[in-house]
Amino acid sequence: TGKASPDYAGRAVAQITQIASFSPDEAMYFVGRLDAEGKPLDGRHSYTLTFPGGQTPPVDPRGFWSLTMYDQTNLLAANPINRYILRPTTPGITKNPDGSLTLHLAHRRPADAPEGNWLPAPDGPFTVTLRTYLPGQAIQTGDWFPPAVTSKR
Repeated sequence: TGKASPDYAGRAVAQITQIASFSPDEAMYFVGRLDAEGKPLDGRHSYTLTFPGGQTPPVDPRGFWSLTMYDQTNLLAANPINRYILRPTTPGITKNPDGSLTLHLAHRRPADAPEGNWLPAPDGPFTVTLRTYLPGQAIQTGDWFPPAVTSKR
């Protein structure tokens, strides 16, 4: 990886040829292509991703997590509100009364979704990537894993 070391040439090559290549203590990514039923994610349907209370991605206090939407060509999914990512600091993001956090993945904002919790999907196949920067030990050891994306069909 491009992690700090005295091997400056090796670090440079890693960063040029493996952009965003991080060691597990720096970052870990979770890519979602299927819903909880094993069906491919598709913007013709609405989905939710719900973190139970107190169970959002456990990252170091200096780290953060984010959820990014991609279209079928693995590019950011164009949408009318120009939102491509959700993170805890997204304006208007709202926890549920029980402390859980539900993120809505849909082409059109569901009526029950706070705008801050909506990540617009394309009108077709998509993937989402949950990134954790400075992931906590539970992520690194596999003791924490993100919940499944659930279809609202």
